[in-house]
Amino acid sequence: MSRDSAEKPANPSSSPTNVVILGSRFAVIEVLKKLQKGFDTNSSIEINLISGDNFILFTPMLPEVASGMIETRNTVTPVRSFCKILPRQNRINTS
Repeated sequence: MSRDSAEKPANPSSSPTNVVILGSRFAVIEVLKKLQKGFDTNSSIEINLISGDNFILFTPMLPEVASGMIETRNTVTPVRSFCKILPRQNRINTS
């Protein structure tokens, strides 16, 4: 196959750059927050978070839950609360 017959790459300005983040642990959420802050005004970047969980569990507090000092809802935070959802970025896959 010659170089002339090869397909040309798509125009970078026509489609956004996709950043895919896997997981939803503490380090992943920090990366997500930094990326959102760094690319806040850049519409050519699309950030997708893919996780099997739609929450973060703060496990160091589980003994307090077991003893009844705090409620379970105080140790769980929804992942969506960390996401700046723009019209184009309206999905979080939790499969």
